[in-house]
Amino acid sequence: MPAGERLQTTTARELEALTRRWITCLNEGELFRAYGLYTDEYLSRLLARQRGFDRTAYDLLATPVSAGKEGSTSLVAFQDARDLGADRAGAIASLSYPGVPDEKRLFLVFQRCEGTWRIDDVIGEISFEVP
Repeated sequence: MPAGERLQTTTARELEALTRRWITCLNEGELFRAYGLYTDEYLSRLLARQRGFDRTAYDLLATPVSAGKEGSTSLVAFQDARDLGADRAGAIASLSYPGVPDEKRLFLVFQRCEGTWRIDDVIGEISFEVP
């Protein structure tokens, strides 16, 4: 957990609301909408992991496919929101994934960009490549 002072309640609530919006986008299969919640730098890092987008990949991402209620991820807890300085903040988000017995704890890093909070990193995320 990075050092930093606890955030004011209103800011922590803003970050939790952003986190809930992000999870909702992912559950609804609206990946481009989720990407809109990221900083440009984080999105660039995520896309660099891919092997590029062809039209088929783009069309798949652009066509929302909901996970449905039984396949949805949920936010169990949002805690320890901290000021990381330079318009940055961080918090721990505990998520419940369907079919996974234990909660997954992620550390989310947020960056304030043009007056709006954006997700700048997700530490502890599950990442993989599809062949």
